[in-house]
Amino acid sequence: HGATVYKTLGGGNNYSTYQDIKNQSADLILGCVQHRNGYDPMPKSGAQLSTCDIAHLQAWIDAGQLNN
Repeated sequence: HGATVYKTLGGGNNYSTYQDIKNQSADLILGCVQHRNGYDPMPKSGAQLSTCDIAHLQAWIDAGQLNN
């Protein structure tokens, strides 16, 4: 999801900088990694992230998406 790759692989989501991530909807990010209905599952051709990894992502979002 870097500045060049997102254009060639599709999806249109640029996550190459912290600000790019902050500009994205937290609901979209979580919906994709949790493989919720109505969201494009991520990773696209792989298994869902582990429960632990999703919990870390959720905790980061709940804490205000800090740049740490």
